[in-house]
Amino acid sequence: MHFNQPYTLSQMRDRDTLLLYGPPAGNATSVAAGIALFSTVVVAAAHAPAPLRVLFDRRLHVGPALFDGGGMGAGVAGQL
Repeated sequence: MHFNQPYTLSQMRDRDTLLLYGPPAGNATSVAAGIALFSTVVVAAAHAPAPLRVLFDRRLHVGPALFDGGGMGAGVAGQL
């Protein structure tokens, strides 16, 4: 489809069907909030004192990660 062609009726019906279930998820604000929350949890996990590490180091590990090549990152890993 070219940029100057209007949407077809079937495309608009498909769009309306998707919108019946609610608006599209996510916007810039929700993405920023998710990044901020994830960053806060990772920093808290990295600097937690020994008695509080049990909150982050169970079957599901949240926090900083060291890679084989020498890099450092952050993530969520483990067995669910």
